[in-house]
Amino acid sequence: MTPFSEWKQSSTPTWWKKHNGVKHNRNVNFKDANLGNVLNAFAALYLLNLYYYQERRCIELQEQGFSESLEETAASLKSRLDVLRIDSVWLSFMER
Repeated sequence: MTPFSEWKQSSTPTWWKKHNGVKHNRNVNFKDANLGNVLNAFAALYLLNLYYYQERRCIELQEQGFSESLEETAASLKSRLDVLRIDSVWLSFMER
């Protein structure tokens, strides 16, 4: 699952377009309110939160004279995120 892969071609992700279609014209686009689009949206939210957390953590660590890579932040978070287990998202993130 790679929710932002379409942005490489300067294209809005399909799940984003489908979400907007359902949001603005539910009667016509209700068929697009499916699990695949929801999972991609959650995967995107997860990745954005991971990047945000890493940025905040880097600021705090730099103030203390330390540093941490995104991979180290992700590894430290993984043990705390067993409640939200989306292995395919985790694997897609780690492949980058």
